[in-house]
Amino acid sequence: MSEEIPALDAVTAEFITNLFKDVMTGIYAQTEDRLRNIEKSVEALEKQIATLVLGYGEQAVFMEALVAQIAYSTDEAREAFHNDVSKARKEMLEVMQSASKGILADEDQNIATAIADLAESKLFNSKP
Repeated sequence: MSEEIPALDAVTAEFITNLFKDVMTGIYAQTEDRLRNIEKSVEALEKQIATLVLGYGEQAVFMEALVAQIAYSTDEAREAFHNDVSKARKEMLEVMQSASKGILADEDQNIATAIADLAESKLFNSKP
């Protein structure tokens, strides 16, 4: 009733050991490659976030200066300013939508699609 496990000879043991080493080496190489790709992606995202943060900071300073200028301007100047901003915003969204389908799509398709979709949504919801 008890089955005996056959003894492994040296050649079989070496084959199994080498097979195990090869499998583990392959898994290690794949894992290392994937981790390297993840690190590159995270680094690229960090750079994009840093660019956005700096851009928002610069924009905040500029907006503060504009608000101060608008506060002391005439009603006609304020209306002209608002019209210019609306027109420039629409043009910017159109450029972003166009660029995301061309230049940016070559670099990162996911970000390009997200920008194109968001720009299209904002254009659709903007005042005529």
